[in-house]
Amino acid sequence: MLQNWISWAKRDPSGYRHLEVADSSQNVRELQEATKSELADLLLSIRFVPGFLEDMARDMGWGKVADLMKSLMPTHNNGKRGEFGEAISHAILQEFHGLVVPVVKHQFKITRGQSLPGIDIIALKVGSGPQIDEVCYVECKLRTKRDDSAATGGFEQLKNEYTTKLPAMLTFVAQRLYERSDALFEPFKLYLSDRSDNIGKDKFVLSLCWEKNEWDEAVLTNLDEKIEVDGEGPNTVLVVVIQLQSLVSLTDEVFTRIGVTEISDDE
Repeated sequence: MLQNWISWAKRDPSGYRHLEVADSSQNVRELQEATKSELADLLLSIRFVPGFLEDMARDMGWGKVADLMKSLMPTHNNGKRGEFGEAISHAILQEFHGLVVPVVKHQFKITRGQSLPGIDIIALKVGSGPQIDEVCYVECKLRTKRDDSAATGGFEQLKNEYTTKLPAMLTFVAQRLYERSDALFEPFKLYLSDRSDNIGKDKFVLSLCWEKNEWDEAVLTNLDEKIEVDGEGPNTVLVVVIQLQSLVSLTDEVFTRIGVTEISDDE
């Protein structure tokens, strides 16, 4: 789906000592109606398991399903553009980077104001068996105005979570895999059993969704310098830079399509 309107390329070399950089940007100026509808579905998919709403509607009717959606969708107080950034990050990591997001944490919210543990995403590179070849700790940031320190803040969040004895998000993912008897539970449990031996398997990922006209490479320069001074964790950080045009109006329209008419910028 994303390939219809987004191009992707990895910088080689990246130009930074501690960063791998992958750039994503619009390859069309005006998005088609079908693409906007797909983006709305993508935003819904991080709140609801795909297919769930259609299945419920067959017995309950769309009126009751709409009430269910309203009880879980964000309001003016907690509906932030960053949720769009997370949704598109999920899709980019899976479609362009070949990663698996086994648990989408927003789908486990019981009420719309509920907060859930840990960083934004745990994404896996899965081999045959299955076996887990790579574990990505992902933090997403969306900005509609220039913010040269957002990536360094995201790195701090990743570092703080990663260096705890047992990160909350890892426990959360493990429990969800266990509950559904997922084939990934055993290899994930093996990964958790001795994290001291996983340094070559772990990766930090910062997904940065930016208004194209507000992007500045100082974001990456500042991040590279911070890792040089006090980096802790994996040796290399993958930064996915997503530059989109007219990001405010795009996110406004996509949220409106799922019934959210008032949203706010992330802090």
